[in-house]
Amino acid sequence: MTARTTLFLGLIGSLALVPTAALAQNCDRAVVDEAGVLGGGASRVEAAAKELESAGADVRVRVIRTFGSAGNLDNYEDALERSCRSWQAADGGTKNNLIVLIVALSDRKTGLYYGSLFKRSLESRWLAIQTDEMNPHFRDGDFAGGIAAGLREIAQVVTAKTHEYAQPVETPVQRPVEAPRPTVIQTQPTDYTGLWYVLGSIVGLAALVLLVVFAVRLKRASDRRKAAQQKAKQLKCACSAQILELTEAIPILEAKVKGLANKVSAEDGQPLLDGHAKLSRDFDNATSRFADLQNSAGDPDREGKSCEEYEQMQGSYQQVLDLLHTVRQGSEQLAAGVDGLKKAVDAAPEGVALAKSAIEAARKAAEEVEGQGYRTGEVRNGLGESRKCLEATEALLTEKRYAAAAKACGDAIRLAEEAKKLAESLPRKKAELDAAGEALKSRIPDVAAKIDNGRQVFGDISKNYAESCWSDIRGNGTEAEKREDAAKKAVPEAARLASMEVQDWAGCSALLAAANGGLDEAESFMRSITELKNNLDAAKRDAPAEIEAARSDIDKAAAYEHEFDDDIDDAVKDDIKRDREILERAEAELAETKPDYLVVVKLAKEANATADKILAKCQSEHEAAERLRRRAASAVRDAESAVSRAKEYIEDHSSDVDSDAKSKLNQAKACLASARAAATCETQIGSGEQANQLADSALSMARSDVRREEEERAAERRRRAAAAAALSSSISSSHHSGGSSGWGSSGGIGGGSSSWGGSSRGGGSSGW
Repeated sequence: MTARTTLFLGLIGSLALVPTAALAQNCDRAVVDEAGVLGGGASRVEAAAKELESAGADVRVRVIRTFGSAGNLDNYEDALERSCRSWQAADGGTKNNLIVLIVALSDRKTGLYYGSLFKRSLESRWLAIQTDEMNPHFRDGDFAGGIAAGLREIAQVVTAKTHEYAQPVETPVQRPVEAPRPTVIQTQPTDYTGLWYVLGSIVGLAALVLLVVFAVRLKRASDRRKAAQQKAKQLKCACSAQILELTEAIPILEAKVKGLANKVSAEDGQPLLDGHAKLSRDFDNATSRFADLQNSAGDPDREGKSCEEYEQMQGSYQQVLDLLHTVRQGSEQLAAGVDGLKKAVDAAPEGVALAKSAIEAARKAAEEVEGQGYRTGEVRNGLGESRKCLEATEALLTEKRYAAAAKACGDAIRLAEEAKKLAESLPRKKAELDAAGEALKSRIPDVAAKIDNGRQVFGDISKNYAESCWSDIRGNGTEAEKREDAAKKAVPEAARLASMEVQDWAGCSALLAAANGGLDEAESFMRSITELKNNLDAAKRDAPAEIEAARSDIDKAAAYEHEFDDDIDDAVKDDIKRDREILERAEAELAETKPDYLVVVKLAKEANATADKILAKCQSEHEAAERLRRRAASAVRDAESAVSRAKEYIEDHSSDVDSDAKSKLNQAKACLASARAAATCETQIGSGEQANQLADSALSMARSDVRREEEERAAERRRRAAAAAALSSSISSSHHSGGSSGWGSSGGIGGGSSSWGGSSRGGGSSGW
């Protein structure tokens, strides 16, 4: 075995031991969330880590609460790296393709560390990635989003740099040479020692990568299989617990059902028996399926199954557990039914006694108010219905129909209590109606006073204001008086309906409600009159000022339109004219003997608002015209500058510039002249922009012409120099004798050794 072979095998053996040792620690997982803040976002971080791994990196993401006694995040990472062999190279230094990202929550620090493979890519970008891509997310509490964004940005930077460095090598140009004279070539044996070392290193590194990938995938598959097996075991245990619990509960429930069914009628007992029979069938079905699973290959306690098989077991045991849950719910419902019926059986005698007591209390209440002269026909009807329900209860109990008996007994108690309340409410209802009648009677004078005041206010309005102002309230007083009269008539009628002789409680209540509603309307009619008076007085006071304000605003709009008439649409003149007509109508109404001040104020405000709109429109059109003029002037200035620049260049290089560029310049000059002479801003802008484009095109063409001419002159100079050199060489060779010369070269391998250590990794930490 040669020394090279021994070195190669030793390298492979040492590299193969690295992942095996690291798998015993928590070092090989790409993402470890010790702080527990990633939650559902962990999948996003893992996906971003895989994206970076596809770029050739060995990624480690750690989220911790604090770096603690380490003092800073750099020390913490260094200690973590020393404890994890999978983070190290074969010589104990940092693995060259390692990328470590650490986030310390309590310390608000972010650290990014990388091996020498990514030094050129990340040495100028690592701090910006932390501060720009990651830390803003962390400050918002989005740790998963910040880490994922950082990993994706690292992947983009690494990938971009890799493409940049992998540019194709130019193929040397093969130039024809003269045939050499015959020479004696001396050969030496080639030394391939360095090549073997390089190949061995490459193969070893590839083996390491494959072993790491295989180990990681194997561990992930093992973890997934163990998790699936554990989940299946948990479901099996849950089924066992449910079966044990129901095995004890169902027989006890059966005894209760059968014992109670013997005490009640078939109508009450048979549903319980049927429910228990169904419950037993469902339970037997569930236990049978559970036993089949235990006796088959579907037992999760058996080792050596695949992940898919354990997951299938999960589904099977989950189905059994669902059946057991259904049985449990059914047993709880059946137990509740048994308890309810038992309570009905036990409470039957007491219920009958309560019903009799309620009926007796209602009878005494009825007799008491009857002695006071109240009519109790409705009360007696309720008592009669209650007694019928009691008789039905007693008959059902003799048939052991306890459920129906409980309902009938409840109805008897309810009807008796309602009859008692009705009897006791009769004196109170009469007292309430009597009080409501007195309140209505005392309210009428107050409403009458408001009607008298409204009559006086209406007289003042009709005397001092135009009829059009108060036509809407005409008749309010008459309607109010009608409602006052109706209320006066309702007072004695309500007293009669509430008397002991009539006792029409419902009729009395409706009459009082209608009378009070009428008085409410009468008060509303009077408020309308008073409010109209206040509005008319305010309009009369404000009308002259409103007219003056409208006139002032119209004059402002007209003056602005006149000052900038050229910029403003002539249609505005018609708008101003129509606005003045509105104001004239207001002034004409104000000049009447009895003006309608409401109309005056309305027209004046309308004219004022219209004047404001006209002024705003005029200002907008003038400002738009100003902007257009500035744009036109700018277009002409830009065109002049472009034409001047092209003109000067073409004149300076006139001999090199073709006629096409000069023709394009003449076109630009013509467009510039049109822009200067244009009558409208739009034409100036169009011609100026066209002149600018033509001038730029002429300048570009001229520069291209000049470059072409200069290149031709340079080529001509090179041809002349080459011819002169050839002539000189020919003359020189004619003065020397011929002979042989060696043309081999002593080649070598470039590059050198590099040390591994602290400088083999880059990056650092930053605060966020």
